[in-house]
Amino acid sequence: MTTQNRTTFHVIARWCLIFGIVIVGFASDMISKRVAQSQLRGVVPRVVVPGFLDVAYTENRGMVFGILNDGHESFIDTLLKIFRICIVVSIPFFVFALRKRSTMLLCALASIFAGALGNSLDTLRHGFVVDFIHIHCFTIADWPFLFNLADVYLLAGMVLLLMGSEKKKIVTVESAV
Repeated sequence: MTTQNRTTFHVIARWCLIFGIVIVGFASDMISKRVAQSQLRGVVPRVVVPGFLDVAYTENRGMVFGILNDGHESFIDTLLKIFRICIVVSIPFFVFALRKRSTMLLCALASIFAGALGNSLDTLRHGFVVDFIHIHCFTIADWPFLFNLADVYLLAGMVLLLMGSEKKKIVTVESAV
């Protein structure tokens, strides 16, 4: 395989990975929310893994992990919708502008895009986001909010962004020494 072919292969593989993250992330989020709506709405919370994982249905009109979820349509809700749309529209531009940067950065943006797209579509269609996952560690630690897979993808993307920025700082410090 020539250098040109190897480079072309790596570019195609990289874009397949990025689009794969978006497609799988978005699809798994939408399917899981539909299942939660049909199986959990109006039902008592179900234990999936005793002492660790429960599923229950809730409608989140706020932000990730239930922040600003007061249940009332307000000016803040309108701002959140506009903010979500701006994020969903801007991320593909960032990916295009940063396409020659690290694959980790692009995967982080793809993960954030998948999560933002899923939650934004829910908000535009229903006026709320379906949350259904609840984690805890017996009675020792209890995450107070329910969340969904889109929230997981948003968080994973942010962690990847932080890991990438920390890696860059470490390399910069090491090269300065």
